[in-house]
Amino acid sequence: MNRLLKIFFVIMWCAMHLHISAQNSKDSIRSRYFKQRDFGKYFISDIYSPTPQIQAGAGLNLATYNISPSRTNQYLIYNQTDFGAELPFFTKVKYNDGLLKYKFSISTPICARIWFDFTEPYTAPILNTDFQFAPFELHFLKNVNRKKFKNFSVKLVPFFHESSHMGDELTLYKRADSVYNVWVNVSYQTSEIAFTINDMNGKLANNTSVKLGLKFLLNPQKGWYSIRTEAGDTARSVPSHYWLESYLQLQNQATRSWLANDKFIRIASIEIRSRVQYGYPSFTTQYERSANWANYTNGERMNFSVNAYLGWKFNFSNHLVPRFGAYIKFYEGINPYGQFRNLSNYKFLGISLIYEN
Repeated sequence: MNRLLKIFFVIMWCAMHLHISAQNSKDSIRSRYFKQRDFGKYFISDIYSPTPQIQAGAGLNLATYNISPSRTNQYLIYNQTDFGAELPFFTKVKYNDGLLKYKFSISTPICARIWFDFTEPYTAPILNTDFQFAPFELHFLKNVNRKKFKNFSVKLVPFFHESSHMGDELTLYKRADSVYNVWVNVSYQTSEIAFTINDMNGKLANNTSVKLGLKFLLNPQKGWYSIRTEAGDTARSVPSHYWLESYLQLQNQATRSWLANDKFIRIASIEIRSRVQYGYPSFTTQYERSANWANYTNGERMNFSVNAYLGWKFNFSNHLVPRFGAYIKFYEGINPYGQFRNLSNYKFLGISLIYEN
């Protein structure tokens, strides 16, 4: 909590400094309230992007979340639906002699994700739900415009909350087989900071952006998850000892290139994230439980995940930055959902429709 208060006061001091400097300057300053910013947007490949999207494709069939064991397919068709939004509060833009100097914004990201197995023959069960929320996030962009170095930007999220839950049918299925860990309470708070070079900055032009970010627990002693008495064997709930995650993102936007123009903007986006693979076990049958449980040791470790998109944004107006796009998505690594975070061999290939805020 003390660390959070320090971050908050630093942010307020920076905001007041910007405001006072603006008042003492003759430069042009534009302030907007409750309108979306055109810079510092989430990359398409960001797994925490608070954008509405629908994904459908083939994912690896694992017993941990397959409630129809009679299905022996190696891959099954899954759907993921994301309900996300960035609620804008304030944006300030400063110009000097008609040239952009900096941009600053405050907003609130929220998102809920639902992952379900719509090809399961009986109930098409919900497998997992995931909730994410930050009271506010700050974005600052400094214009440089020196040859290939156009700008740099900083993103700061002082407080971010995520919690994940299994679907009811999957929970009942595990209880029926007397599995030790029916569900795990994945719930944690983090802070995040990220740096971007060559932000797209709301422009329809050829551009390549690179982002490096860090995400760390605000309460490392609590860890990323816990196991409640009514839901599992608390003796097997080993406290987390990894408290930091990092990621590298790259996104290329092409308006004048192969298979790209002002109407069909080609987007290639990839994220490589070093994530914490949680240490709790997930044995799904009595045989696995009795054979392996006694010898189980904490399996927590760092692991890499890759999230990649290739597709197009469709520009229906020359006066607006396009928001709707269709992409081919590929994911490999730790399952992106908290309940299955200890599954490191998850793969997904499919189609994603995304509407950016």
